[in-house]
Amino acid sequence: MTTTKHDASAPKLSSRGSFSPDNRLYGQPLASSGTPAASRASAVLWLLSLMTISKACTPALMGAVVAGIFFVLQLLSLTGSVYECFWGVPECYLALVPLFFIAFGEVCKFGFGPDFFVGINGTVPDRRGFAMLWSLQLAIVLAIDWPARVKYYRWRLSSGIERCRGRGLGLHNKPAFGFIKIPALSAESFDLLGASLAVGFAVASWPSMAHPAFFAALFLPFLVYCGQLGQETALGEHAGLLAPATLLFLSLSITSPWVFSLLKLYIVSLYVGAACGKLITSFYQRKAWWSAPTLQAYLFGALCSRPGDSFVDGLARFIIERPPLCMLLAVGGLGLELATPLALVAAPFSVLIGSSLIAFHFGVYLLQGINFISYWAPALFVFIANPAPLVDLGGATWLRRDVLMPADDADALEWARWAAALLVLTTQLVCCFSFREVTTGGPMPFTCMPVFAIVANVFDDSVPYCRTVHFSGLRSKMRCCGQISCLEWLGPLFGDDTDFSCPEADVVKLPFPVMWVSFKGAGAEWMGAVLKPKYQDNTLSVFSNRSLPDELLSAVRRCSQFILDGTPDDAYDRAKVRELLRLQAACKAEFEKIVVEGDDEMAAMPVFVSRGDSLLK
Repeated sequence: MTTTKHDASAPKLSSRGSFSPDNRLYGQPLASSGTPAASRASAVLWLLSLMTISKACTPALMGAVVAGIFFVLQLLSLTGSVYECFWGVPECYLALVPLFFIAFGEVCKFGFGPDFFVGINGTVPDRRGFAMLWSLQLAIVLAIDWPARVKYYRWRLSSGIERCRGRGLGLHNKPAFGFIKIPALSAESFDLLGASLAVGFAVASWPSMAHPAFFAALFLPFLVYCGQLGQETALGEHAGLLAPATLLFLSLSITSPWVFSLLKLYIVSLYVGAACGKLITSFYQRKAWWSAPTLQAYLFGALCSRPGDSFVDGLARFIIERPPLCMLLAVGGLGLELATPLALVAAPFSVLIGSSLIAFHFGVYLLQGINFISYWAPALFVFIANPAPLVDLGGATWLRRDVLMPADDADALEWARWAAALLVLTTQLVCCFSFREVTTGGPMPFTCMPVFAIVANVFDDSVPYCRTVHFSGLRSKMRCCGQISCLEWLGPLFGDDTDFSCPEADVVKLPFPVMWVSFKGAGAEWMGAVLKPKYQDNTLSVFSNRSLPDELLSAVRRCSQFILDGTPDDAYDRAKVRELLRLQAACKAEFEKIVVEGDDEMAAMPVFVSRGDSLLK
């Protein structure tokens, strides 16, 4: 076993320039975070926003609906939740409530729901409706997330972790649009900017203030704000990429039919690009992404790295144990991504696709803890609020010029705005279908969405080095805003000069216990990241930033040996899968014994632990 102690006296730069660790800020309950007033203010804003969304309903009726939703959220918090968010529920659930009201209110205009909901958005001007509703949702989620993000950013400034020093978009802190370098903000500037953006988007949702110039004024500040977050769970990584792109389109126009059409084409390219990535990897790996083992493996990984409460984890285990259900969900998800172009053909398809995508992202959050609800899903309103088709299959020409281009008598400024929007869309299409992000990591926010594209199987060693089980001391906090995410795809396994590296020196700086368990795959490279030579011959590699007790090592040994002794067909054997889940639960239970809460956590001296094949003996 290799063990390296961490020098606790190593200097860490705080936001004010002094050297002091801020790890106690990380992951603490809101009630003890030093910002209870901000937490209460955000909660009140959330409740008031639900009241103001429905101008056509009486306050008493809307209050009864809000009370009912609040009661349901409380029931969710009683299912074994350890979330440290508002009322014991994650911010994502709170963001989902106004998202549901806004989206369902638009859907009901087409006769798909009760008349009560038709009045929810009835007073919103149709031509500005999408911009106003999107702005309102952004204001709500920015306010809800603000207290947790304040703590996260202070920790990020003081962590001393190399990855936290960079500023930019996506996991790898890339320059925005490939050339806009984002400056680092002080903690105080970041706090002020976040609060100002919440107010700014709220003002932009008023009919008298909804104007492209106002959105243009918000664009650069919002881009700078997004660029401070790195791996943050709600607005960082890929989950926040669609928000600045949508804001850029609205900076050009909020009423012209062409802006909605080009935005819909932009969004469709994201989903079709994601689907094409899965099909291409299926071809190269000679395995079907849509087979049961792939979704089964990703759900299994989420149980370890992003667990939920007892109900959510029980649901995930129920699905993992049933390969036919895994395959059904995988086929359904891939089919939905491939079907998104149908939203461009007919208005009913547009409404159906938009609603289905929102439901899809909620399902992903429920089962995997990845939040595309807060900042990505609001852009999907455009399919519901502006469902006009882009093609006319019965016309002389298929493409509808009236919704794709300005009118013939439009002025030069309108044509210039259209040309700028077309340039943004064209760049996205080129970057997406050339899969540039796979090789260069950018330019963000243009993306082909290559997430979860690798064909996986927990029991198959012929796939690349992607069979990594990651345990985090954050547990279900990983589903909340203001946490560092994506550690299961990083690690000390990879070379320090690769984008997926988490060097040993940074592992010991993480403010919570973490453990990686990785199994040998088909080669020494994964997604372009080369494994360190000293780990390339390992059948098993285990890393941690805490000393691992014998009981935990024994549990890891039993689970690892069971996986290594398996065959690819074991993924279809319900008894074998059930035994795997039992062994994983034993590892998780032993790992959580080393997760120390509160001030005692700081007393545990971090170390870097590396174990290899000797663990199996």
